[in-house]
Amino acid sequence: MKTSDKDKLQPDAALADIIGDKPRSRTDILQDFWRYIKEEGLLDSRRRVVSTDKKLKPVLGDEKKVNIFAIAKLVEEHVSLVDSV
Repeated sequence: MKTSDKDKLQPDAALADIIGDKPRSRTDILQDFWRYIKEEGLLDSRRRVVSTDKKLKPVLGDEKKVNIFAIAKLVEEHVSLVDSV
């Protein structure tokens, strides 16, 4: 999904369980998602892999560990563009 940072995106239920359900920019969504990962200590010591927990599995899939470079794409599958009309 191509969006600008001015576009507001609505998280789906799985993502909202992690970051809340308020519409916001892609940047803000990813920052909040990473904040959760860091607060829960889910990033490995080399900062390359995220271990999934019960909340992350619906967003990141069934893998026990996910490479950090896949995170943004997986998160984007759980948002929709809010109509600005």
